[in-house]
Amino acid sequence: ASLAAAGARLAARLGPAGRQRVMLGLVVVAMAAAIRIQFRAGEWQDPLRHIVRVVDKFPEHEGARMFLGVTLERLGRREEAMAEYLRVLARNPRAAPAWTNLATCLEAAGRRPEARAAYERAVAADPADPVPPYRLGLFLERAGHNRQAEALYREALRRRPNFLAAHR
Repeated sequence: ASLAAAGARLAARLGPAGRQRVMLGLVVVAMAAAIRIQFRAGEWQDPLRHIVRVVDKFPEHEGARMFLGVTLERLGRREEAMAEYLRVLARNPRAAPAWTNLATCLEAAGRRPEARAAYERAVAADPADPVPPYRLGLFLERAGHNRQAEALYREALRRRPNFLAAHR
């Protein structure tokens, strides 16, 4: 009963538009999970086709576009992945995961100055997320800037003390 009451209070607070956004998010998450499960089970030979259908159905949904970008990146279609991350950032410049993923693509393409700038934008975009400073730290460590990297690992741990990857 208390869970239902909490749900009713949340629904009342969100209003119709907020409820619609929440439901849309749940639908996209469920569809993405189904795509992953079926692909891992070998039931789909072309997961990208199904992910594109999700994005076509929900073109403004950040999570759907991020999922498409990650899928394109894993398929080696880096330029298309970057375009998806840039679409997310055009709508939400504070989307730290999009900045981080864009930086990863830029780094893989050998565009190191642009990659560094994107990693730095990711760090600034979300002061609570430990992943961007950690990833920028890895980037700088690979470039031989160990002191800067150590400071960024400490920042990641400040943001989330139990972030195990940053215990280097």
